[in-house]
This record gives sequence, structure tokens and C-alpha cells, in this order.
Amino acid sequence: MPAGVTTLLRSLFFLLFLFAVPASAAAPPATWPLEHFVQWQPEWGNKTIEAGGLRVRTVMRRCGETRPVSEACSPGSRYLVAVVSGGRMATTTLVGQPGSAAYLGIGKLTPDAKMSSVILISHSGASAGCVTIDLAVPEGRVFRSAKLAAEGSDSLCAVDPEMLEWPRDLAGRSRAEFVLRDTAFHCRFTSCAASRLPPRVIAFVHGDSVDVSRDPALAPLYRREMAAMRDACEQERDEAQGACAAYAADAARLGLLSEAWTVIEAQVQRGCRVARPEDCADATRIPEAFPAALASVLSTQGYR
Repeated sequence: MPAGVTTLLRSLFFLLFLFAVPASAAAPPATWPLEHFVQWQPEWGNKTIEAGGLRVRTVMRRCGETRPVSEACSPGSRYLVAVVSGGRMATTTLVGQPGSAAYLGIGKLTPDAKMSSVILISHSGASAGCVTIDLAVPEGRVFRSAKLAAEGSDSLCAVDPEMLEWPRDLAGRSRAEFVLRDTAFHCRFTSCAASRLPPRVIAFVHGDSVDVSRDPALAPLYRREMAAMRDACEQERDEAQGACAAYAADAARLGLLSEAWTVIEAQVQRGCRVARPEDCADATRIPEAFPAALASVLSTQGYR
């Protein structure tokens, strides 16, 4: 057989093998990345991960095995269990929630932390993107297990685990801060798809979840967000009020709300945001009632 034909056949066999093996069948990372959330694949089965000075034994469970089938745990649904140990610390177990996906992260919550923590994220798969976030945090000789919460609920919506960053000490106060989104703006002024949600910062402090969004030390975060949202408010053609609302919220955190109102009022007065009047659909106009509706939400949600 000619050498060229042999090379071609080898390439074809390689491509067939490549596309026949699903990406999710790959093994977990050989070296677990610290301070990063990795989506757990059901095909990985039960594994033991050693990273950051901890040992995490994972088990993928199905509803009906050890957890009774219920409205929250439908037949066939899967959830991840993580057994955390390290050094002479007492072992603790994190039990995720049934849903479409689970994510696992290992790393230090603050720069001065002496030991790593474990974070388990369970994604419900619902359209609102709701998750539960379980933590195992070293305290003394034990791991404290807790859930991140906001407004008394441990179901956190409008969270994309693929985009969620590891908690950081953004304010420089030696605390782990999660940058989430304010769901009060979700589907409020526009379609859900066009909604823009301002940051909401939840700190995990000694086992408690604390909303620290008003902390002046978070100003750099709001400045970055405000610049991007103002640009979108002025430039987007359809349903621009979603970006304008987030811009106003960010400006309020910085004491610049009066300046933002001037920009937003000008966008309302523009009327049709396309050049040809025949193309002027409702979505290309910011409703005249928008500023009043936005002011009400900002007041209710405590934006100043």
C-alpha cells in the first residue's frame, strides 16, 4: 500500500476514535487545579482527590439509593457527595443537591488561610440558573460545613457555575467574598435574556453569609462594571434599559447616581434607536415609564 494512502488511513482511524469517545469520559485532572471550579462528570465514578493538603473522596449518588425519592430528588437524578479530610482534622461530608451538574473546588478562601477549603456547587438546571453552594472550612481541629446564603435562602439564582470565580478578598478585610448577581433586576425591565444584573457580594465569615455589597472598599469592582454597563446603555439597540438599570445600580454604589440619571434620561429621550423609522420596533425604544420603575427598585433594594 502506498505510503500516502497508509498515512491517510491512519488519520481517518484517529479521527473516528477521537469523535467516538465523548469528552466527558476523560479522567479527572491529574493535577487538581487549586482555586478553580471543575465540573464533575458522572463517568468519573468514585474518586479520591489529593490537593491543597486535603484529601477529598467523591461519590456520585442517585436518588433512591441512600436518599429517598421525593419532589426534590426525582428518580434517576444524581448528586455529588464529597468526604473531606486533611492532616489531623476530623472528617466532614458535603452532600450536594440533585440537578443537572456538580462542580468541585479546592483552595484557600483568604490569602492568610493556613489550610484549604472545599466548595461544592450543585446546579439545579432550571432556567433561572439556581445553585446551592456547600463549603467545608477548617476551624480549629474540625471542618465546619455550611451553605452560602442570601436573604435567608441557600438557593442562589442567576449563577452560572462556568463563570463563577473563586471567592477573593476583594475588600482587603481578610474574608472570602463571592461575587454573585442581584436577582431583583432579573426579567424586571426587559426580557430575561436581555437582563443585566449588577454585582452582589456575599462574604463568608465564620460560617455565616453576609451581604457586604455596600462596602466602600468594593469601589474598584463597581467602577469596572459601571463603565461596561454605561457603554451598553448608550450603544445597545434592543432592550437597552436592561443595561441602563445595571449602570444606575453600579453608579449608586459609588455615589454617582445623579450623573447616571442624566445619561439614562437622555437615552429615553432618544426614542427609536435605529436609523430607519420603518425598523423601529418596541424593543428599540426605552419606555418613558422606565426611569420611575427603576427608581422604585433602586429604593426598595437599598441602592443609594
